[in-house]
Parts: sequence; structure tokens; C-alpha cells
Amino acid sequence: VFRMLNDEDRRALERCIVAFTPREETLWHIQSPEVIETTATNLATTYLVLDQPNVALEVLREARAHSIDSPHFLRVELEGLASTGCRDQALALGKPRIESLTKEALATYAQLASESDDLESIERCIKAAQNFQPPQPGLVRNLAAMRWTVQAKVDAVGVLAAIRAIDWASTDSIPELVTAAQVLRNVKKTNEAEQLLERAVALLSNTTESGERYLVAQALLLARNHEQAAAVYEQIAPLGKHSQLHADLLFCYLRSGRRAKAKQLVDAFPPDWELHEDTRHLAIELGHLAGDWGLLSRLVEAELAQAPSKASSWLFKAMAVARTSAEEV
Repeated sequence: VFRMLNDEDRRALERCIVAFTPREETLWHIQSPEVIETTATNLATTYLVLDQPNVALEVLREARAHSIDSPHFLRVELEGLASTGCRDQALALGKPRIESLTKEALATYAQLASESDDLESIERCIKAAQNFQPPQPGLVRNLAAMRWTVQAKVDAVGVLAAIRAIDWASTDSIPELVTAAQVLRNVKKTNEAEQLLERAVALLSNTTESGERYLVAQALLLARNHEQAAAVYEQIAPLGKHSQLHADLLFCYLRSGRRAKAKQLVDAFPPDWELHEDTRHLAIELGHLAGDWGLLSRLVEAELAQAPSKASSWLFKAMAVARTSAEEV
């Protein structure tokens, strides 16, 4: 669900790419179309994971030029187009194919449709998901939650009435509980929102879905329940890796006053985490709070490289140099 690559993971994926370079000689001359189809899908996905969506799309174009196509190409294509700024093209590609999309492609397309407030497409996605065999109840729940979000933008009063008509105490759909709670919070029904969120937290013990834990963690973060949010983030953001999840966890540690946990998290990050702006700024905050000039000095060059024209970057460097030099003396 979450793309958290350490150096070893990245090197392994890069070795896969090298193994199929140049593709004209190593991939497209394979005799079995089925093998080419699977390999092209995996190779394109690898480029997506390595944040090279343009190359992922190029692999798919080459495959089709060699008369190779697959329903599994569409998920990669939808995500690749969206990642390269061609969101409208992705929506146009997916909409006429909703009923024939794989479950992975359907989830990707539905997210794009939700972000575009396309309620009609979301409804079609839900019906398509309900027809999958074997059944995909988790996907159906996620899509139903997207529908609440889009409907709330169109008819807030109607959605509020619909939410209040549901017996949430007997509902086990975490995505719908979280989304309904957010709808209620948006119209200042804080107490009702907290009750639904408490129900969602209680249900976490019954799920193995990392995505559902993420939804609850985000909802707790938005509700400023930082300590409880951190407890959920800890389940999906393992030590020794780095991602936006880890930045969110670091934020929760800082806002709940848990500096020791924050320092433990930062110390376990893999190399080059300093290049992530959100995490770096939170680490700078931690360094100032804890008076940890060793940590701050490690962040100077990354901050200066990302904002070389800002006076604050140079002031930060001057402060770190002056402090570390004084301590050395």
C-alpha cells in the first residue's frame, strides 16, 4: 500500500531495470507473449515505484507497438498519466472502461474520479466493484466512503441527514466511519464526529488492512488527537524506513511532547531522508526544542541546497556553525 524504499529495496529494483536494458534486446524478443505481458507490467510498475512515471508509460507504449497488451497495463497507465500532470487524460482513459477494469485499476481510477468530484463515475465504480468474484468488500467500502466525500460537496444537508439515519454502532466499515466523521466535523458536529471516529479506532483490532489504519491515523491527526494518531501511525510506519507516513508520525510525536520518541524515529531514518522537506523541517524543530545542535548541523546543507536564496537558510547555517564551533572549543 505504501511505497517505503530503503537503499537495499531501491538497489534491487534498479537491478531489475538493468536486467532489461536495452529493452529492445532483452524484453521484446522473448518468444512467449504471456511472459512479455507479465514482465512489461512488472517493469512499468517498477519505474512507477522509482518515481519515473514517464518511463513507465514508455514501456507500455513499446509493448503495444509489439502487439502486447493487458488489462493490467491500465492501472499503471492511469497512475502514470496522473503523476505526469495528465489527470484529464487519465480520467478520459478510464471512464469508458470502468466496468472492465481490474480491481487495482478500478481503485486507482475511482480515486482520480473522487478528486474530480465525479459522482456519476464513483457510482459506476461501486457497482463494478460489487460484481467482482471473488467479492472485494474492502474495495466496496473504500468506494462507498469516496461517495460520501463527493456527495458532501454537492449536497451537505442531504448527506448529513443520510449519515444520521445510519446505525453506525452496527457498522464495521472503517472507511465509511472515517469519512462520515469528517463530514460531521466539517459542519461543526464535533461530538458526533468523535463518536464515529472512536468506533473506527475500536475496529482496528479486527482489520489487517494497512490502508484502513492510514485512514484512521489521518482522521485522528486532523482531529488533533496526536498521541492516539501516533499509536496508529506506528503500526504502518516501521523504524528504519522513511516516507510521508514517517513525517506525519514525527509531527504527532512533536505535538504530543514526545521528544525521545521523535529522536529515536529520526535516528533510524535511512540515508538522504534530509532531502524530504516536511521531515527536515520537523527535525529542525526537534533540534531546536531539544538543543540538539548535532542534529541541526546535519540538516544545514540540505536546507541550504533547497532554499539557497532565502536569508533564513544562511542564518540557520551561521547559527549552526557558530554553535558547533563554540562547543568544539
